[in-house]
Amino acid sequence: MSEGNRISAFPNPFTHSVKVIIPATKNERATVDVLDMMGRSIQVKAVQLVRGSNQVILDGLDKYPSGSYFIRVKLATGVETLKVLRQQAEKFIPPEPSRLLHESPGKLLEIIA
Repeated sequence: MSEGNRISAFPNPFTHSVKVIIPATKNERATVDVLDMMGRSIQVKAVQLVRGSNQVILDGLDKYPSGSYFIRVKLATGVETLKVLRQQAEKFIPPEPSRLLHESPGKLLEIIA
């Protein structure tokens, strides 16, 4: 991979999935790996790249613990690795209906109506 071809990933940190942007100078096959901090491959995806900017979505990552991971892209011209961070998704806990009525009775009526 030449110096001008840098992979990127977003969102970073991510919760469930991450989109990897891979620039390519020609049409070619690539392998995209997600590695844990011990270097073990936890997900592998073979992709066909086209000349220009390519997007690869890596999903199903919410089954792994929070922490640092590496995304490794292997092409015929070289290998590039990027560090990413997986974080737990925040859980939404709705307020109790009795609290809603006490704090904002008009709001509750708007929601119900």
